[in-house]
Amino acid sequence: MTRNRSTRTLASLAVTLSLALAAMAAPVLGAQASANFSSTAVMDAVSPSGFIAYDVSFDLAPGETSNLSQLFMTAKTPTGWDLAGIEAGSESRPGTCNTTGTDLACTFGSMAQADPAITLRVVYQVGTTTGNTTIHFLFNTTGVSADKKKNSHGDSYDACGAVQGTCDSVSVTTGGGNFAGTYAQTTDPVFDNQSVNRNNPQATKVTPPEVNIPVSVAEDGDISDCTAVHGNSCFGQASIINVNDGTLYENGFKVEITYNANKPGATFIHFFDAPHLDGDGNPTILYEEISSTCTFDVGESSPNNAPCKTVTTANGKTFATIYLLENGKTFGH
Repeated sequence: MTRNRSTRTLASLAVTLSLALAAMAAPVLGAQASANFSSTAVMDAVSPSGFIAYDVSFDLAPGETSNLSQLFMTAKTPTGWDLAGIEAGSESRPGTCNTTGTDLACTFGSMAQADPAITLRVVYQVGTTTGNTTIHFLFNTTGVSADKKKNSHGDSYDACGAVQGTCDSVSVTTGGGNFAGTYAQTTDPVFDNQSVNRNNPQATKVTPPEVNIPVSVAEDGDISDCTAVHGNSCFGQASIINVNDGTLYENGFKVEITYNANKPGATFIHFFDAPHLDGDGNPTILYEEISSTCTFDVGESSPNNAPCKTVTTANGKTFATIYLLENGKTFGH
């Protein structure tokens, strides 16, 4: 009896010692370092084979005491898409990303609370398949979480949307021929279906004034904004134009609109995306009239009197070239 009791006691001590040794050898996991991180697409829709850019950022949250010993980021390129690269001048830590492969891989090094945020703009060329796509920009560290030296390891952050915890998607679409959009890599025109006929009564084309900006065009059959001002003289559709999210271009940018209608005396009304201020500083100016014919100084490709227009007609169609200063909806009347 005494021998058996001793055996059980020794076995119990052995188990206890094994558990203690295992606890000593196991990593002590702590809370993940708190951070602010996001990826925001510069456009929510692009044309097949167009370009799209994402603004990606990461920063330790205010008050976070842990340091990141090594911070990495990867992003898997969607099927059919191509990784075009990192936009020049957009990286807060230049040279830390490898864009030569199919997928993006970045090694940012260490990060402390006092370090500035990591920022970069990643550019892709989308595929020909239409539909919605989400990209996951995955930030991560290595090792074990929250060690004794205040170095945080083994953390993971999925920046797949502008708001943490959500994943924003980008739509690749033609809008039934009534949409075209891209993150402009050249100043070649951006245009939707230019074959104007009874079924497609209007077409819009925009020449980007610079590269590395979002540009899109679209048509909408709702012309109530125009008719509220000009009544039944309004014709065609609304041409919806986005050039660099409302940036003002003093020399204007070129917009070409083709109508399936003979309107040699056409003038235009352009509604701003956001109201302009009147003389008293109140946002009451909703639109501008475009009735002046464009004039050009010798040797200049941009007019000296934008916003302005030039109108010609042929074969029952109207061809309008308009120079606008900013985004908005343009109507003929």
